[in-house]
Amino acid sequence: MTTVTVGLADLETLVMATAIIKTIESSLAQRKDDPFIKPHLNFSDAHDRLATAMRNATRAESGTLFDWDGELSDDEIILLKDIDAGAIKMFSVSERNPANKEHYNQNIDSLAAKGCIILGQCASAVVWAGANRPELKVDPSKFAVKITDRGRQKLRMLQLKDQEKV
Repeated sequence: MTTVTVGLADLETLVMATAIIKTIESSLAQRKDDPFIKPHLNFSDAHDRLATAMRNATRAESGTLFDWDGELSDDEIILLKDIDAGAIKMFSVSERNPANKEHYNQNIDSLAAKGCIILGQCASAVVWAGANRPELKVDPSKFAVKITDRGRQKLRMLQLKDQEKV
């Protein structure tokens, strides 16, 4: 997919317009089974990607504790590479708790704040006979982690920089 740079005001206008289109799309979906209706474009996926890009552009200028577009530290890079390689799949709650000075890993929070990783709450589930949904029980002691597309893009940019140095 080709990357395109657009102004934030134009992006906001487009995202708002496509939000309206999504409403129209849902009306069209109701008539999907009618053979006399021509197939239509699916605006939802494009809208969601553009809305994410718009929020990311806004975050980049917001001045938060962790700079959205800031450079990754050496420790963040190592952690991100380990997550990408699958060497790290979970974190304990103590690694995310700043009060726990011994085990707290600030890089987890900074990578999440920079959009490079996403954390999920671990849970166990049971599917009971005859039940139409599984019964979930959240495990408050563990968080699952995975790299995002943005995190992979940051790693690719780092690889390109390393190749240029050689």
